[in-house]
Amino acid sequence: MRTTKSLLVALVAVASLVLAGVGGTFATWSDSETSEGNYIETGSVDLMVAKCDSDWQNPGPFKDDTPYGVGLDPCFDTSLAPGTYTCYSLLWNAGCVDGEAYLQIKVSEGNGLAGNTTMGVWYDDDGDPDTPPELVAAGTIAGLHGHEIGLGALPAGAVRPLKLEAEYVGPCPTRSLSFDITFELVGKDDLVESLGFKTYGFADSETSQNYFSAPE
Repeated sequence: MRTTKSLLVALVAVASLVLAGVGGTFATWSDSETSEGNYIETGSVDLMVAKCDSDWQNPGPFKDDTPYGVGLDPCFDTSLAPGTYTCYSLLWNAGCVDGEAYLQIKVSEGNGLAGNTTMGVWYDDDGDPDTPPELVAAGTIAGLHGHEIGLGALPAGAVRPLKLEAEYVGPCPTRSLSFDITFELVGKDDLVESLGFKTYGFADSETSQNYFSAPE
């Protein structure tokens, strides 16, 4: 009996050593490779802006901002005197995801003039040519400075008209007024929104540099 028991103990010990050796062999001779930078793109928004001559007629080429584009045309770039100045543009969602369009005005020079210059913003979010664009925001440029102005829907592949109208009430300025107009398109995740959540996953923004110079 003792001999049999000793034999069993020896067999268990040998088996343990073999298993330990096998485990060590796998640990020593393992190899792994990693493929980095993988992603799946589920959608995109691509905002393009074209400036028109008047009443959305004769639009120029659709442009986007640097570094990939050539930069946007300024909405306003002229000598400032008491009066009204109007800019007609077209916004195009060249991507494949529906989005919401926004606008921001940021004054960089001439805060005093910005307080005496009003800005109205009109946008057509339904795409119906028989309905005129609606006024979505109005106030002094100083008052609109830094605020996110919601324009409305801009579906994938859609083009929508935008009108900006600046009015300077005087007196004749002795300084210049510089401000940036940033157009932003934010994509929507319809599946997430159908569950009752507001989630935005894609965004694109373009900036137009605008300048009202003082009369010479």
